[in-house]
Amino acid sequence: MVEGIPDEEQQDEKVRAYFDRMFGKGSVADCNVCKTIPELETAFAELQAAKAALDMATQQWENEGKQDDKRPKVKPSMMASEEDAIEYWTKVVADKSAEVLSNRDKYAKDASESAGGVNGHTGFVTFKDRRDARVAVQMKMSADTTTWQATNAKLATELARMLAGATMVHPNPVETEIEKRNHEFIEDADNLFVLKSAAGRSAAHFENSVLKKLQHAQSITKIYLYPVPGWDEEDPVFDFTGFSQLVGKYMPMVTALLLQHMLVKHFELKSWPQLKELTLVDPQCQDGKWNLELENLEVLIMENHVPPAKNFAASVVQCPKIRRFFAHKLWAEETLPSLYLPNCTDFTFRRGDCVDKLSLYLPRVRTLNLDANYDLRVLNFLKQGHARHAQWNLPTQAEQSKFNLSCLNAALGPKVHQALLSSGRLLNDIREECEEMEEGEEEEDMEDDDFDPSIAGPELLGRKVKVVHLKSRKDLVGKEGKVVEVYPDKDRIGVWFLHTKGLELSIPLASVEVLHTEPPRKCLNEID
Repeated sequence: MVEGIPDEEQQDEKVRAYFDRMFGKGSVADCNVCKTIPELETAFAELQAAKAALDMATQQWENEGKQDDKRPKVKPSMMASEEDAIEYWTKVVADKSAEVLSNRDKYAKDASESAGGVNGHTGFVTFKDRRDARVAVQMKMSADTTTWQATNAKLATELARMLAGATMVHPNPVETEIEKRNHEFIEDADNLFVLKSAAGRSAAHFENSVLKKLQHAQSITKIYLYPVPGWDEEDPVFDFTGFSQLVGKYMPMVTALLLQHMLVKHFELKSWPQLKELTLVDPQCQDGKWNLELENLEVLIMENHVPPAKNFAASVVQCPKIRRFFAHKLWAEETLPSLYLPNCTDFTFRRGDCVDKLSLYLPRVRTLNLDANYDLRVLNFLKQGHARHAQWNLPTQAEQSKFNLSCLNAALGPKVHQALLSSGRLLNDIREECEEMEEGEEEEDMEDDDFDPSIAGPELLGRKVKVVHLKSRKDLVGKEGKVVEVYPDKDRIGVWFLHTKGLELSIPLASVEVLHTEPPRKCLNEID
């Protein structure tokens, strides 16, 4: 359903044309703008009343055994004489049916010839592609024509809302329109989107070309470094030198920063007490500099990002108030130092391919998520906190918090299982799950012995495969998916299963059969 259609767009074909422009010609299967036709509504109501009266009269006569002298009577008006009720209401039904059809045809013609009029501000649009429908649902319509010919502020609002949603589809109409306008940044009262890394090619340029031009500097709470339509290796690099200080100077209310797919250098955030939430999604760091000193940071989210291991561990120490830690695909090739998170209650480390050891100080954690870790062989729960965290550390002999563990689709080593079970901190029973995972791991290792690694190359990307055996996920046997990642050194592939709303899982190549179909001309975009 679409609401708030502007007056000049209130017509079936105009609404269809609007969505065709947004999603591509022919994307709409059907479009109907709701009509407001009082005459038709009145005639239809009278028709329904006449039908009900006819049914009642007919039923009354049938109850009398259909005797001719028992046929019900009706007085159409105060001064009229009685008439046969069945004959009378039959005639009224016929007359009103004709009136309804006449009104419908007349106003249907009027509605198709001009916008507005009987056409209303609400309509129903049916898309041919379900993905288009999902994107359209995310687009908030209003009576303001800026929804249809959006201002930059409206685009910023829509993009922020889409990023906050459960799914994000590319391409989408909002980013398509933003790309056409070719701005370095857009803003609304709550959000600043820096759309090009060139906007921060130097601290001076960022200050003069962005910060000094903001209309909502005093109210913005979230900054997005979010390149549209994406990043390119030839883009200028966003220089973070002095970034925290500049933002604090011009935008004192900012509490959240998202950095996604942007070329950056000198990445450092410090002396920024207002910042509470930091999200890093595949930032393209161009040097080895990476440092966080955020005394009040509460949420740290990293996806598809591998910071220098020592810098990362030191930064965690320098952000002692982190409550929620989330890392997805932190594929560190070097050993991670111990991570000290004295105030963390929600810790997620998922898809940590290449990471075989974690040493964690989590004295207050309530939720521990190790989903889809395939290489983790050692897990240490530290008893002693970092010296710099004296005010938050628990005494060495003090009882640490208990937690619920999630290890869905994980192939954890025996030492990890032992560390979890012997910690005395588990709230949920994972023994059966651990045993099944161990058996599955052993079986899959045996299957790998017969596998020819020469077929594990980039040419598998985008190919369709079928799971033929997988002890750890028996529910996937017989299911088909597409290859979205290849790990030749591990003889594993990442498979995207459509039947489970986009489950992505790394499984041994020996567990699948490559279906004999022509590979696609283009590789799939990475599914996160």
